[in-house]
Amino acid sequence: PGRLAPSFPNGPRCVRSSKVGRAAMQQQRTGRGGSQHQQQSRRGGRGGGGGGAARAGDRSRKLAALAVLKDRSSCSEDVAAAADELEAQGLLSSPQDYTIVLSALARRRMGNRTLALLDSMSRHGPAPNVIHFNAVISACEVAADWERALSLLDRMRALGLPPDTISYNTAISAFAKGGQWQVAIEMLCQMMPAAVVPNVVSFSAAIDACARGGEWEQAMVLLGCMQSLGVPPNNVTMNSTIAACAQSGQWELAIVLLEGMEHMYLWPDNVSYTAAMRACARASRGAEALALLQRMWQMGVQPDPVSYSTAISACEKAGEWAGALAALEEMRQVRLLPGVVCC
Repeated sequence: PGRLAPSFPNGPRCVRSSKVGRAAMQQQRTGRGGSQHQQQSRRGGRGGGGGGAARAGDRSRKLAALAVLKDRSSCSEDVAAAADELEAQGLLSSPQDYTIVLSALARRRMGNRTLALLDSMSRHGPAPNVIHFNAVISACEVAADWERALSLLDRMRALGLPPDTISYNTAISAFAKGGQWQVAIEMLCQMMPAAVVPNVVSFSAAIDACARGGEWEQAMVLLGCMQSLGVPPNNVTMNSTIAACAQSGQWELAIVLLEGMEHMYLWPDNVSYTAAMRACARASRGAEALALLQRMWQMGVQPDPVSYSTAISACEKAGEWAGALAALEEMRQVRLLPGVVCC
């Protein structure tokens, strides 16, 4: 694949809001106090006080901005303003400072900002490390920007920074969201030769890529591979594998996987059953979908409107109108509002 770097979808630039606005007012007060102190120092013949006051003001501003960035409840406007403040005032000094800013920007899907800050760090700040690159790759994963994630891995290697498990896992997830199941598998296969051991997250992300691409056979191969390597699957792994089968209407295999979860000491959840029912719907197997719906109740798993809609869709495709109407009536009895799909 190419190494293009498409732009991230950035929102409008934000103005300062409440948290950073209060911090700015505090900065102004600190600055005025520093000026008065400098004037008093000059009048009194003491030269070093002003510099100390300025440094104290910088430290106060830096701590206020970092507090905003660390607070996961901070809105995007506050985070953008705090990051601007730190960079404009030259208050980013340590690798830890950059980690905090990059992570906060990545969580808010500010991909272009994370990449620009990483570039600025490479030119003017401390040398970026694996943690900094992982934060930017995480922003790529959120935006499904698989090409940029791939280029960042190449950039890490060029700088002598071997990607770690988090780097690979996040990139594979970006490939999955970008519809690149072949690249996801290729990246998974590169891990062990690079002395990076894939874990359940690695395989689950690659299987998810296969599910999104409708590649159920590849998903099954990966499931067998991880088990042969002694990596036990979890619910996410199995749900993604069942979803891959559902994409191709492999209803029998989907049910086998669903039933096999219990033997792995994994308990199927709503996602598991609904994915298996979706496989039945693709294959027009209404009776099997209804049986799975009843199985959910027996196992103490609460069906939701999507579960019922999927079962009803399976009945509709199979021409089993009595079963569809029975499921619709059951929805009303358990006080689940039928959706458009059901009606």
